[in-house]
Amino acid sequence: MPNQEGETGSNQALMTRVIDSALQANALDAQTQRMVVAMFRLLARGEPVSPAGFAGAIRIPLEVIEQVVRSVPPGALDRDDEGNVVAFSGMSLKPTDHRMQLAGRTLYGWCAFDTLFLSALLGESTRIVSRDPVTGEAIRFELGSDGYQGSPELVMSFLDVSPEEMRSNVRAAFCHDVHFFQDRESGARYAADRAGLITIPIGDAIALARRWNESLYGDALAAPAGLART
Repeated sequence: MPNQEGETGSNQALMTRVIDSALQANALDAQTQRMVVAMFRLLARGEPVSPAGFAGAIRIPLEVIEQVVRSVPPGALDRDDEGNVVAFSGMSLKPTDHRMQLAGRTLYGWCAFDTLFLSALLGESTRIVSRDPVTGEAIRFELGSDGYQGSPELVMSFLDVSPEEMRSNVRAAFCHDVHFFQDRESGARYAADRAGLITIPIGDAIALARRWNESLYGDALAAPAGLART
């Protein structure tokens, strides 16, 4: 079994590979970064986002927004019967096993990692509620100005996917196997018969979420966060 130093180095290498793959799969220019962050913040209000509402919020012509929405890769966006966005790139208004509670609102992540990077991106204190798929035990912790408040034994499963897999359908290629576990033993049991799946400590997962945001969304993160408020 690798020692702690070896595991830390291995996890850092994994983080770098994942960030590189994400950057290759999502080569976002400054305007697209701004649009993505704005969509997250609008959807975080807890209501479906109409194309017209999105266009007005970021002052971009509606026809441009409609073209952008149509170009989003398969599996990265869900719309309701009226054409409003109800899920986007990891954030969902539709229930999943990974719940985020913040300032009286309830949102959902497609996978465990989504709850981490979205909590960091929104910059709000967030209570995360999930479930260990092996033991069935509830997983609860908080992320906020005081950092991580939860069990130090918590781990998260993770997949090292290629840029091509991220581009084609990241939800199908990645999200279904990324969960929280109450401890390393539970995570190892889940990963045992799943090729390419590893587990990383919660501290490393949170650090990866911060790097993910900084690398993918850049200066757009510094834009006024008021869109995320009710």
